[in-house]
Amino acid sequence: MDEDVAFASALTLKKNYMLMVICEVVILLLYCGFYIAKVRKISNKSNEFEKDLNVSHTLIQCVRKLSNSRNQKGAIDDILKTICEFYQAERCYVLDLDFENKQTNTIYEYGNRNDDVHIDNMVRLCLENMDLVKRFFENQKSYYIEDVTSEISKTSPIYSSFISQKIHSIILVPFVDNHQIEGVFAVDNPKQNYYQKDFLESLCFFIETAMTREKEKKHLQNLSYVDSLTYAQNRNHFNEYLKKNRCKELHFVGVIYLDLNGLKEINDKMGHLAGDTLIISASYVLQEIFADNSYRIGGDEFVVIEQDVLESEFYSKYEMLLKRMKELEISVATGYIWKERCLNLSEILQAADQKMYEDKKRYYSIAQKDQRRR
Repeated sequence: MDEDVAFASALTLKKNYMLMVICEVVILLLYCGFYIAKVRKISNKSNEFEKDLNVSHTLIQCVRKLSNSRNQKGAIDDILKTICEFYQAERCYVLDLDFENKQTNTIYEYGNRNDDVHIDNMVRLCLENMDLVKRFFENQKSYYIEDVTSEISKTSPIYSSFISQKIHSIILVPFVDNHQIEGVFAVDNPKQNYYQKDFLESLCFFIETAMTREKEKKHLQNLSYVDSLTYAQNRNHFNEYLKKNRCKELHFVGVIYLDLNGLKEINDKMGHLAGDTLIISASYVLQEIFADNSYRIGGDEFVVIEQDVLESEFYSKYEMLLKRMKELEISVATGYIWKERCLNLSEILQAADQKMYEDKKRYYSIAQKDQRRR
């Protein structure tokens, strides 16, 4: 009897021990599972943190390039290269568009530059489907289209354009000013980091600011090159042209120096408004015949420089100039030269200037004789 009790007690003790071992194993497994989950969570957070750090570093790197560079175009080109590498994309580009006038202001691109038609197609797609583009970005700041074939209607011109250009996936971010779309930032076929749309949205602000600065710079430069009275090109632009072409060998060059006769007398007798009207009329004739090849370099003095113009065409334009001035009753002194080969631009300018001076002397000599007869 005592042996049975002892055996039962030993069996119970063994069961309790086994139960305790099982509990310890379960607790240990739970602890291991909890620890592994925690490690994974920390690892995931670490990976996310590393990715966020990479995004921040790339963004800061891009912003620094924009803020430190005097050459905004070069800086934007560098940034597009960085973005292409960040997304492992085939191509990325910025289209600065004027939807109202249906034209492109500026294009920046990096990637597969062998396919120039691609950019032309994207510009045409945007400008010819303005309402569609506006609706496309109506509810969102940006889009990531993972699969063009399943996410865009096959009847849409966007679909056919993307497919023809082998765009399978794309990130699109609009440039928006006062609720108006001013352009598009696009990344074609990204292979990594495609979920990072916020990165591009943030970067768009800085690129748009840089592009605005570049536009203002060009506008100020253009103002410094334009004569405020006649809106013709001024002496600054003329000097810039001389500096650029002083040491070059030029071919088929025609030069005209032109000076208005009797401007002082008109100013004295009829007032400066009449004199200004005469200058403006003469300038308009020059711009009409010679377009952007004419310059106002002094009060009543103009210069024309045409390159790559045949002798017959140049002299035909010169005759047309004299005819139009005569029709408007504008008296001018002129000196003109055409050279098939020009090694020194300054020399032929001086020669044309001398001819104009001699023509002016003849005018005043005849004018003095007329006054004596009276």
